[in-house]
Amino acid sequence: MSDNGNPLLCPDDELSKILELVGHDDDGGLKSIDDSLRRFALDPRLHFLRGSLLAGLQRYDEGRTAMARAIEIHPDYALARFQLGFLDFTSGRLVEAIGVWTLLFDLPDDEPLKLFAQGLINLSQDKFGECKKLLEKGISLNIANPVMNNDMQLILDEIVDLKDVQSEIEEQGARTESRTVVEEDQAVSATSLLLKQFAVKRGDGETRH
Repeated sequence: MSDNGNPLLCPDDELSKILELVGHDDDGGLKSIDDSLRRFALDPRLHFLRGSLLAGLQRYDEGRTAMARAIEIHPDYALARFQLGFLDFTSGRLVEAIGVWTLLFDLPDDEPLKLFAQGLINLSQDKFGECKKLLEKGISLNIANPVMNNDMQLILDEIVDLKDVQSEIEEQGARTESRTVVEEDQAVSATSLLLKQFAVKRGDGETRH
């Protein structure tokens, strides 16, 4: 997405300077984004960048609000739409994530963002083989946003040794009384275990998109 001379959008050279600042100065970057938003309040890129920075600072609610504003302004902003859904997904809000991702499913079948979203939905259903296939295909096709591949690879790393995950599920199940119906918030799933591990690893070296 480029400004293309649109007076409502932050000039590309100014946005490049903001991106450079964000790379090494969180506080300065956030201030610079906010300054630009006072002049370009309808630039979805600035809202998305702000949301990504806030999420990286673990200010998740604020980050979600900013990303949601980005796709409210520009519903076809696929990168912002995927990342907003991904933030929901990794926060345990699966229904919200799928709702955000819905428009991505209209993209071509070789679009990495669509493949990533489909893979993660399969993960939520504990369909690890299909998830792995879709995420790997998405990574192989994703040239435009290589940093995103890091997050997808972290998730792939967590499902490589699926037997250990399943063993942990079975062990937790064995400590629980036999049951046929389980409330959603009490259910033990492989996905919840994987996402816990993902959150820990991602926190060691948070990347912004």
